[in-house]
Amino acid sequence: MSSTKATRVVCRKIALVFDFDGTLGPGTFERVMDRWGLDSEEIDRKRINPRVREHNWEFTMARAHTLIEVARERDDLTEQTLAEMGRSYPLFPGVPEMFDRVRKAAKAVVDDVEVEFYLMTAGFSTIPRSTSIAHEFEQIFSGALYFDDDGRPAFVKRVLTHPEKPRYLLHLAKGLEVEGANPEQAYRKIDEHEWYVPLDQMIYVGDGASDMPAFHLLSEHGGMPIAVFDTEKAEDWSGYDEVRSSRRVENLAPNDYSEGGEMMKTLLLATECICKRIALRKLSEGE
Repeated sequence: MSSTKATRVVCRKIALVFDFDGTLGPGTFERVMDRWGLDSEEIDRKRINPRVREHNWEFTMARAHTLIEVARERDDLTEQTLAEMGRSYPLFPGVPEMFDRVRKAAKAVVDDVEVEFYLMTAGFSTIPRSTSIAHEFEQIFSGALYFDDDGRPAFVKRVLTHPEKPRYLLHLAKGLEVEGANPEQAYRKIDEHEWYVPLDQMIYVGDGASDMPAFHLLSEHGGMPIAVFDTEKAEDWSGYDEVRSSRRVENLAPNDYSEGGEMMKTLLLATECICKRIALRKLSEGE
């Protein structure tokens, strides 16, 4: 029987972490603007970009402020309205069925593996928490709005900026409780054998530059970063060659999770790869 002293401790768990906007469904900000008949690109150009470029606003804060600003002008957006939008949100093809497909693929390799799904988005939580897939996630990490007594958005309660995504991933990996906004204990030293799930047993799926910090963290530590793109906006990923050469993502696939499609194949292969890693580690323990 093999000695276990020189081998990795076996963790029978994998975590799949997804961005939301542009990854599992269309952008929530754009959908809210559409509801008002507004052009989100024009809003970006006239209100958000000047705040970011000329007045040094953080992008996530600039977008949140603009959303609240327009909501006050229109006076017809409430927490209940956003929740209703979430309940009928148009997810990308195959997303609702994706979760069970991944679980079955994982258990076909390691029958006692635990598969957990997480959502991590810089967007605000009301819409994703109201979708038909919200129950699939162990936790939803996101920004949040504060609503007044009439249910109208009044201020930003929590932001999750792009550079903070690795911090949340480390919190998840180490099994730390996320108390309040933007947890501060992510870099606390914890022995590797006590981690909740190793980074190399984690998959992160995101749709663009905002996810680069998360891609980079997993790439450095043996995890599986996967990028998704909108087939109607492929130009948004014009830097694909540069991303591939830096090995930040394992694959860049279209935002269609239907069975047999490239995105679903990518997720299943990544899942099977990690599960085979777990199976190998189980073998090293003589199981």
